[in-house]
Amino acid sequence: MNSSHFLFNPTIIKSAYFSTIRQIEGQVKGGVTFRDVNGQENFTAFMASKLDLKFGGLKPLLTRLKFNVEVRERSIETQTMNMKMEANDEISGEHGVICIKMDTSANRLPKDLLSYDGENEPTAEQRIKVSMGRVPKEESNKEDPPCLDNHATFELVSHATRSADQKTEADSNVYPYNVCKAEKRSRDYPGTFVPPSAACYSAAHEQTNLRSLNVTIKYKVRRHIKDSFGKSVL
Repeated sequence: MNSSHFLFNPTIIKSAYFSTIRQIEGQVKGGVTFRDVNGQENFTAFMASKLDLKFGGLKPLLTRLKFNVEVRERSIETQTMNMKMEANDEISGEHGVICIKMDTSANRLPKDLLSYDGENEPTAEQRIKVSMGRVPKEESNKEDPPCLDNHATFELVSHATRSADQKTEADSNVYPYNVCKAEKRSRDYPGTFVPPSAACYSAAHEQTNLRSLNVTIKYKVRRHIKDSFGKSVL
């Protein structure tokens, strides 16, 4: 794990609150871990950062900004990314959190690497969820508040597949499909797998570059968000 810390003392930086920033202090750390889970490598990378803005005046105040991100590969076919952004402002008394979770899955390891139909049909799916919330006043001093959705939530699901045109091309008698089919029937390539030839590689490349995308978006916005969002630090 790597970590770095920095400290900056500006002479005078005017803020929107008619005060001055007396000190800026921050920290960034991150790391990468690998482990073998059931014969598959599990990869995790993370980064955590913190920035403190310290304001002068009769009563010194603090605005703290945090940003954390974690990327985890459970297998070569599935990845998850979690992001969390937090702002805690003593000046306005607001403490807000935004969380983003992204899950991606794909049929990247078919039984026949150059095949693109049947059980080897290429697909990909991505799910993104964004939640926004304000930490209750009585919990605003918590060091690591959970993800909240008392402001708004957004969910996006995208599913990619081969288009109808791609399937028609795959059945056509044009290059590279006609040559690949002929090579598959040839005695030069015995067995049931698609031959590792230039034509078959080209055909697999064209058919796994998915052209059909279906996207669904759902969202929920709380009634009070229009009134409170302008006052929030997020």
